[in-house]
Order: sequence, then C-alpha cells, then structure tokens
Amino acid sequence: MKKHLKSMAFAGVLGATFLASACTSRYIVDVTDDPKGRATAMKTYDTKNALLFKTEKDVFWDCTQSAEKLTCEKVCDRKDERGEKILCPTIRKPGWQ
Repeated sequence: MKKHLKSMAFAGVLGATFLASACTSRYIVDVTDDPKGRATAMKTYDTKNALLFKTEKDVFWDCTQSAEKLTCEKVCDRKDERGEKILCPTIRKPGWQ
C-alpha cells in the first residue's frame, strides 16, 4: 500500500510539473529614442505557451544608455516602491487556439 501511495504521489508531482512547464518568447515591437539621447522607450510582445493556456502581453521598458551598454528596466510586471505589483496588459487564450 505504501509503495502504491508513493507511486501515485510521484505521478502527481510529475504531472503537475508537466502542466506548469511553459515556453516563453519575447519580440521587440517598438523602440523610441529620446531626442536628447538620454533614454530609450521600448515595447516588447511577450508570449508564454503552457499546455492548457497561452498568455500574451505587451511589456513596456525604460532604457538608459551608458558608454558600453543599454540597460533596460520594466515599467510594468514589477513591484513599485510600495511593494505593489504593476501589471502589464495581458490576453489569456486557451492553448489550442
């Protein structure tokens, strides 16, 4: 009986892991430079495909240019200074569409 319960628990964990796994992708949609050259605004289209659902969202970024690199920070899908989450616009679709 114990062996059967262990097998069922393992199958449950394995199944939950499979259902929770997802593939993600990010595409750059728009890049707008500040005319003064100090900042860049960027918009990406992020997609997450899981077994039972697909989530699509527009993510907005503020970027600053240093001598060697462009550093970008999310404007949404992050926590603000009070610790509250700022959400990006999301569209949720069933995975079969």
